[in-house]
Amino acid sequence: MALDPATSRTRDRLRIRDLEMRLYRRVIEIRDGRLALRDALPQSVAESSHARAQVIGLGRRESEAFVEAKVLEAALEAITAGDPVSAEPWRGIGSGAESTAVEVEWLRTVAANFVDPHLMRARDEGLTRGRARGLLWNKS
Repeated sequence: MALDPATSRTRDRLRIRDLEMRLYRRVIEIRDGRLALRDALPQSVAESSHARAQVIGLGRRESEAFVEAKVLEAALEAITAGDPVSAEPWRGIGSGAESTAVEVEWLRTVAANFVDPHLMRARDEGLTRGRARGLLWNKS
């Protein structure tokens, strides 16, 4: 999903040119990843997460990001387990971003509420981080 893949992760982090383009590229890659998950986003998880966010007392924006994160977690878990797609997938709220800066802030808020199920599985099974992420992408 990279428009201009880096030759290595270290080299990518050390490049200082085109920072704005690199950030924009990452935002697009995240959007593409979410789009790939769209048929596995469970409505039931969205509803239960929204109720939980209200109980916790989250504000509107924080609640939306919390729900987005929990639905993405559930979709990744379902795909990893080989579960069928959701009969009525959740379409989501979206960031409503009018700029890359607003989109990045939205993604940071979602990420703060996100627990990657592959990393949890890695911890439980003693797998390396790279192997855990590979479970999703190497699945046929």
